[in-house]
Amino acid sequence: VTSSFNKYFNTREVISGKNLLLFEMANNIINNFIRWDITNLKKARYILIDVENKIFVKQEINGNTIKFKGVIDRIDKNISNGNIRIIDYKTGSVEPRELVVHSIDKLTTDPKFAKAFQVAYYAWLFSKQNTIEIIETGIISTRNISNGFSPLVLKEFGDIRSYFNEFEESICSIIDEISNQDIPIVQTTDNNRCIYCDYKSICNK
Repeated sequence: VTSSFNKYFNTREVISGKNLLLFEMANNIINNFIRWDITNLKKARYILIDVENKIFVKQEINGNTIKFKGVIDRIDKNISNGNIRIIDYKTGSVEPRELVVHSIDKLTTDPKFAKAFQVAYYAWLFSKQNTIEIIETGIISTRNISNGFSPLVLKEFGDIRSYFNEFEESICSIIDEISNQDIPIVQTTDNNRCIYCDYKSICNK
């Protein structure tokens, strides 16, 4: 944390005012996470496979080569059963119910499930380059560390691997729609979608 802060601020700026509060908050979040991770490892042994894994996949869509990419925060493996976990860290609050998808259609259409879509996307990317028997994907919220690992739950699929073909079709359909010049890109008429938009303060909705 000290090294990161010194990279962007001089020492005087770090040890005073708002930056000092942010510095202490960052230390506290990291310490709480490490303590949780140690406790969790006593319950189930995991091998850390990779962190900040940059992954790229090329896919042909209607004659065009599209390169999908992502950065997976953490990949680990349960020693006892061989399960691979694809984990995304969030510094904000994440409720487990945000990762429970009852209707699979909503995963790619409802912004409420943006976090669920993200971890499904990472798992799909990983599966394109790796032969795996069992895979889990989910989120660890450093702010709600007591929730631990919150897995993605697809109620219509017992195993996320059985969803990957349908997910890929949905992804290709979205890309096809974006690149179709006959379909205009216009502002949404559904104000409920704006609730989850990062740009709602500047688009006059």
